Amino acid sequence: MAGRVVVCAAGNDGPYPASVANVAPWIITVAASSIDRSFRSSALLEDGSTYTGSSLSGTRLSKKSMYPLVFAGDARVSTANASAGEMCLPGALDPEKVKGKIVACFRGLNPRLEKGYVVKEAGGAGMLLLNSAAYGDEVLADPHILPATHLTSDQAQSILKYINQSRSSATASITYPISRLDQKDAPKMALFSSQGPNRLVPEILKPDITAPGINILGAWTEASSPSGYFEDHRRVKFNVISGTSMSCPHVAGIVALLRALHPSWSAAAIKSALMTSATNHDDANRPIRSASNKKATPFNYGAGHVNPNAAADPGLLYDASADDYFLFICGQPNYRLLLPEVTLKRNMRCPSEVPSLLDLNYPSFSITNLTVNVTVQRTLTYVGGGPIYRSLVQPPRGVGVEVVPRQLSFSRLGEKQQFRITFWPRRRPKNTSVPYDTLMQSSWKFGYLTWTDETHLVSSPIAVIA
Repeated sequence: MAGRVVVCAAGNDGPYPASVANVAPWIITVAASSIDRSFRSSALLEDGSTYTGSSLSGTRLSKKSMYPLVFAGDARVSTANASAGEMCLPGALDPEKVKGKIVACFRGLNPRLEKGYVVKEAGGAGMLLLNSAAYGDEVLADPHILPATHLTSDQAQSILKYINQSRSSATASITYPISRLDQKDAPKMALFSSQGPNRLVPEILKPDITAPGINILGAWTEASSPSGYFEDHRRVKFNVISGTSMSCPHVAGIVALLRALHPSWSAAAIKSALMTSATNHDDANRPIRSASNKKATPFNYGAGHVNPNAAADPGLLYDASADDYFLFICGQPNYRLLLPEVTLKRNMRCPSEVPSLLDLNYPSFSITNLTVNVTVQRTLTYVGGGPIYRSLVQPPRGVGVEVVPRQLSFSRLGEKQQFRITFWPRRRPKNTSVPYDTLMQSSWKFGYLTWTDETHLVSSPIAVIA
């Protein structure tokens, strides 16, 4: 309301649907994805196989030695159940079966770094942190207390197969981590990144955007160890952290640059520039994928991965004012608690009839129950390029989409023009109501509306239940 640009983390409760937090439309909600830098550490097996994972372990194994390799589930104490052993939970490993060996532990249940402590306390020489199928390809660079590397689910299956075939003769080693800048499948969505749809107001598509949030290098307090554990006496000036709390400051920094470059832009205009210029393809020009290696959707990344240079020159903007957000609050029971404070500060009262929620001038579209034709309205502000922009539509599957007018011609900077976009189901549904669990989890189809002058691409994601 005061013109401040508010940037918030989407949360780390993924990969579950409708887990996204900070969903108010005046907030920029940021998901987390990877960058092309990796911290590589490999598991070398006696049979000649090499499996490259991720680590920031500061200790080394002898380069000349191979170490016995054991699966944690086969090295548990008699009082521990199978899951406790496989996951390397505290007290679950038998020192007599672990001492001097590399231990393969599954990810899950307890913190990743804690597993290394469990292995070390039992006398283990190193650790292979294995993803199950649920964790897919997401590997994280953690400052393990002992030599360790984090491996994908496919790599984990190969290593377990080797252990089962070799049994007591299985041996391995772990290489010291190195940094590389050639990761080809970046950006890729973080497994932990909270996902849409928006549980509070599904008509507002969230998250808005994604930014680097996996294995991010930053300054670190020397008052704490890099692992955060009391037993860890290491002290470092820099650390590598993952989370939407890492992606959020990336966007906040870009916002500061945009505000310096365009001081007259509103908070909504800056948000629009970020969203409509974002990319939904990786470095190899393939659609951004999830940690489980499936095609990601706007419920993972919003409008896409942030593109700072393109955001500086977006061509068109979806602008909005504090009054627009006030009318939004008036029409939403979930936000009614804000009304007394807002009405007092702005000396405004809710009108008897509030505008349709779908007409909020937002840079994305979300239709929750498309049983009949639905028409929404948007306003674009001209800030460069063109002056003629034409619309391109990639409709959601099973949904018809029409934009009127299909072309906009601007004559001066700052000029505003409206357009209408109509959605309709290509097949009339039998049911006219959508159960809440369906609204939150499935049946959504996705598409895009793009305005282009053959140089700028002003893109907005579309999410529809039809």
